[in-house]
Amino acid sequence: MSEFALEGPELKKMVKLSRKQPLPFAFNPGKSEDEHYFALHRRRPAAVLGKAAKSEGAGTKAAFGSCTVEGRVMRLTCEVAVPSMAKKLKKFLKANKIALNVEILDSDGNVIESDVEDLPDDPDLFDDEEDFADEAPQDQADAAKEKAEVDSAQPEISDAAALVARVKAAQPRIAAAPKPVADKLTQALKKVVGDIKGQNLAGAAGTMDQIDAVLAKLPAQPAPAEPIKERERGDDTPSAAALAADIRALAQDAQKLPDPLRAKVVKPIQQLGALVKAGELARAAQGVVKVRQAIDAMGAQAAAAPPPEPPAEPPAEPPAEPPAEPPAEPPAEPPAEPPAAAPESPPADSPNARAEWEAAYAALKPRADAAIAEQRFAAKDVQDTFEMRLKHAEGIASEGTPEGFEAALRIIPGLQKMLDEAAGNAPGASGPEVGEDVRPFAISRLKWEKTRETMHAELGKLKTAIAAACKSEPGLADLANMVGDLDDYLKALDTRLIDRLDDVVNAPQGPERETRKQAARSVLAEYQAELQKEFFSDVDGNNGFVDVTVAASAGAALAEIAAVLAPRG
Repeated sequence: MSEFALEGPELKKMVKLSRKQPLPFAFNPGKSEDEHYFALHRRRPAAVLGKAAKSEGAGTKAAFGSCTVEGRVMRLTCEVAVPSMAKKLKKFLKANKIALNVEILDSDGNVIESDVEDLPDDPDLFDDEEDFADEAPQDQADAAKEKAEVDSAQPEISDAAALVARVKAAQPRIAAAPKPVADKLTQALKKVVGDIKGQNLAGAAGTMDQIDAVLAKLPAQPAPAEPIKERERGDDTPSAAALAADIRALAQDAQKLPDPLRAKVVKPIQQLGALVKAGELARAAQGVVKVRQAIDAMGAQAAAAPPPEPPAEPPAEPPAEPPAEPPAEPPAEPPAEPPAAAPESPPADSPNARAEWEAAYAALKPRADAAIAEQRFAAKDVQDTFEMRLKHAEGIASEGTPEGFEAALRIIPGLQKMLDEAAGNAPGASGPEVGEDVRPFAISRLKWEKTRETMHAELGKLKTAIAAACKSEPGLADLANMVGDLDDYLKALDTRLIDRLDDVVNAPQGPERETRKQAARSVLAEYQAELQKEFFSDVDGNNGFVDVTVAASAGAALAEIAAVLAPRG
């Protein structure tokens, strides 16, 4: 192995030193971590390390420049870089038990590549007890050898530096050239840059000569703006590398801000990087100051914000009112507290919401029943949607809570709109395709099906009211059971009537249909007889618990169906 390539403890030792001072480095990536060549040295120039890395490493290209470690990040400012350098070097460091993130910077201090994540602390890496001063200085032979190596590398260093300078000098001249020429020269200049990075200095020099020859033939252009910017820049203006470091610090501090505040400075920080890249260093420096002030102010604001405790205190205060509970013994005091809450919406809205729902439902229900029975909706799925929404409103209103009534009321306008649209349709629009001669029976069948649902819903309302009363009057349990039994009995009758009406619809016109109608009339008679019983004469308005429309709904529907089934002639 080369005297410059490092690994294991020796590598960690030099990485620790790079926390204290920049060190020259070279890197030649191989096909795996075992083949990577990484060198750090205190005295040898980066170009010397790069030359050694290129000749001794497994790869064909080598990067070199300056290395520093700040916190958990190794930053490599490259005179020459190689592709995917950050990822490969980070893996190499990890294989050597060194946990560091890696950032690759160009010679102007711009980050061109990075591999950064949250990493655990490495105590060994941050241990400063290592003494680098106790190493004996190199003897004269080593110093002479080092000088000879440096001297031998000078032509290559000079060539690369000279080519970089020529590239920078050509850029403003190319930008000022006519567009067709500028486009071709820009592509050629990119090739020069690629050759320099790939250390093909001869190729880069040849292409650069051609570019200069073309530029020499172009008409004289005004002095480029970049030198003017540099002349305008005062001595106090930071360098591009220094500004890049400031911008990185701003970005790191911005990450500590809460999301809403951080979002406000992300774009300005990006714009600062663009200014540095464009060479507008004075403007970038001013921007750094302003963004720094903004981040500091936001940090102070965020630090002052953490009293989210106050919301927790109000809940703690109500328990302080238990003294109000002792007065609960005199019956006069508890009623006095509801009025205090009355200005708030729940108690005040309760009676209003119930009254509004009952009025709106009373107006809507007859229209809904008629539209459903006559199948006036534009299509079956529209009718199904309407019925689903209506049932949902009825269900949440049946809970009897202020919130339930208010939620049910919010559904009413949509149902009214659907009924308004359905009113313009002819009867049977949403029903099956049946002949005109049996359409009245089909409509009657659907009407009764909806009425059956209404009856069971009304009986359910009554059972709920009786069950609530049974909590204080156990003697009413028998009555609740009787309502449940009657509900089960009606279910059986409901099914037979629907089946008989279906038979009428499906029977051909003539004697068979008349036979089916007679069977339906028999079931209908049973219903009508059941509705004449004493229970149904009192259930709607005289049950002593709650007003319902069990008998009324059934009686009206059965009367209409009886008229349709009546014998003709």
